Amino acid sequence: MKRRFLKAQQRWLQYILIKILLKLIALPPRKIALKIAAVFGSFAFLILKKDRNRSIDNLTRIFGKEKSQTEIQKIARDCFVHLAKNVVDAVHIPDMTSADFDRLVTSDDLIDFDAAVKRGKGLVALTGHIGNWELMAAWFASKGYPVSVVGRRLYDERLNKMLIELRQRSGVKNIDRDDSARVLLRALRKGGVLGILIDQDTKVGNVNVDFFGIPARTPVGIARLVIKIGVAVIPLGIHRQADESYHITIRPHIPAVIEESEDESEQDALVRLTQRFNEELEELIRQDIAQWVWMHRRWRFDNTRQNSSE
Repeated sequence: MKRRFLKAQQRWLQYILIKILLKLIALPPRKIALKIAAVFGSFAFLILKKDRNRSIDNLTRIFGKEKSQTEIQKIARDCFVHLAKNVVDAVHIPDMTSADFDRLVTSDDLIDFDAAVKRGKGLVALTGHIGNWELMAAWFASKGYPVSVVGRRLYDERLNKMLIELRQRSGVKNIDRDDSARVLLRALRKGGVLGILIDQDTKVGNVNVDFFGIPARTPVGIARLVIKIGVAVIPLGIHRQADESYHITIRPHIPAVIEESEDESEQDALVRLTQRFNEELEELIRQDIAQWVWMHRRWRFDNTRQNSSE
C-alpha cells in the first residue's frame, strides 16, 4: 500500500514538472529554445546513465564494425539532443498555421502518396520513432489529409490525455493501440491515412524478424491489414536538417502482394511482409542515424520464444 502511494505521488510530481517544463519551453523564440534544448539534451546524455549506456550499446552492436567508439559516442549524444529539440517543436504544433508548416517542413513528391489515397481503401503510413514523428503527422493533417495515428496508452492517464489533446488540436485523430481492429478498418474505409509505428518491442501480436540484422519482435498489425484488405503501405520518415527545418522522405509504396506464392501460409506472409517493413525503416534511419531512439530496448529477443502473431 505504501509503495503504491509513493508511486502515485511520484507520478503526480512528474506530471506537474512536465506541465511546467512544457509551459517554459513555449516562452522563448524557437531559435533560442532550440539552443537551450541542445544544452538540455547534452546534459540528459550525461546524467541518464542507463539510457546513455543502452544507446551506446545498441549503436555499437549495429555499427561497431564501421564506426569508431568516438563516432558512436557522438551519435548517441546527438540522439538525446535531437529528442530535446523535437519536444520544443512539438509543443508549438497546435498553434502552427499552414504557412508555419510550409516554412518549417518540406517533403518529397506526393504523387505516389496521393495515388494511394485515391484508391479509396485508405493508406497506411509506415514509420517509426524517426525525427519529429508528431510534427510529420500534423503536417499531413495541415494539408487536408484525414490522419489518424495508432499509439500506445501512456503509463499516466493525465499525460496520455495531454498527448491526445495535442494531436487533436493539430487535426490528428488518436487511436489507442488496444482498440479493436474494427476502429482501424473504419478509419481506412473512409479513405484515411493511418500512421503506424512498428519500431519498438511491444506486447501486441508480433513476429521475430531482423532489424539491422538482429532478430527483434516486430508488430504484425500492418502486415495483417495488407493480407486481409490489400491496403496500400507507404514508408516515410521526417528528419531535421542542418538549418533546423525538416524534410519528409516518402519512399515508393509497397505493393499489397510481394513475392506471394500459392502455398504460402498466412503466418509466412506475416513474417515476409514484416521483414520488408523493417528493411524500409532501416533505410529511413540510415539517412541520419542519430535521429532514431537508440535508448529503446529494441532487441529483447529470446531464442526460446516463438513468434506470437495472435
